Amino acid sequence: MSTERGMLQNSGKFSIKWKVDQFFAGCQKKGQCYTSPKFAVVYGCKTIKCYLEVYPLGNSRASSTSVSLHLCFESKSRILGSFQLAIMDLKINIPSTLKAGGKFNGTSNTIMGKPDLNQYEFNEISGTLINDTLVILCDIAIEIPDSDVTESFHPYDEWLYKWENILGDFENLLETGTFTDVTFTVENKIINAHKDILSCRSPVFKAMFEHEMKENAQNSVKVIDIDYEVLREMFRFIYSGKVQNIEKIASNLLIAADKYQLIELKALCENTLYVSVTVDKVVEYLKLTEMCDTIHLQKLLIKFIATHYRDVDKIPRLADLNNNILYQIIQAIANHK
Repeated sequence: MSTERGMLQNSGKFSIKWKVDQFFAGCQKKGQCYTSPKFAVVYGCKTIKCYLEVYPLGNSRASSTSVSLHLCFESKSRILGSFQLAIMDLKINIPSTLKAGGKFNGTSNTIMGKPDLNQYEFNEISGTLINDTLVILCDIAIEIPDSDVTESFHPYDEWLYKWENILGDFENLLETGTFTDVTFTVENKIINAHKDILSCRSPVFKAMFEHEMKENAQNSVKVIDIDYEVLREMFRFIYSGKVQNIEKIASNLLIAADKYQLIELKALCENTLYVSVTVDKVVEYLKLTEMCDTIHLQKLLIKFIATHYRDVDKIPRLADLNNNILYQIIQAIANHK
């Protein structure tokens, strides 16, 4: 199983393309479930985490001839919004007619299921796969409850309070360098930034600028352990929640996000790495999880190896992993079989 693509969006909008390898071959019994990585959708001052579950042979309430697909949330507050789920027809590379969706209104651990697919649809799913790979498309739109809009506001209107425009304005601050008060030098290049914005997003920057450090006194920071492109995109995320060309820099961006304690950026990097994981890359990514303390990604990568246990002898440098991870891999393979 692997995730094809996850993208953090603004205004509570979120899209995910989730790829599940060996969809039927990897499922041995009814109730067995594949779970996607968790994704954070940020809007306003709230962060909503969600994930997908799919049961190839049905869950405990379904027959073994159906497929169950669920959208799940983890939130301490009420969630309002809508969702759309679809199965991708890989043979023609467009969404199939297998779609489901609707509105949701719930709190912690809300599960929006999608009606169990019937026998006809079960057979149709088989016709959409290539090499037993299933791709699920999911679009989520989170609505801001009325209680989150103060009475002093005029009636809510898109042109009046559009979060994308607000974040776009912050991104322009970074691009134009308007009213900046600190300079970062990396690879003989300059990035101008704002102490207040960096401090409110990163506790590491907050500590740097609060205390009597050389960087704070001189309003200048020399960066020697992060590439220019990586630092630039980290700042872009701090200002706007966006990252450009993340697929090319995900590993180094994850290290930078971990250093500056940017939790949401770490989650986005983890997802991007898991999207691209292959037998050749899995050991490299596992070493990265040790360096950056990304337990969730580590578990998913171990599960990836277990799912591809027949290719274990093809995984380069597997013996370079520490004994604890190797033990978990052995245990996962044994459980998978």
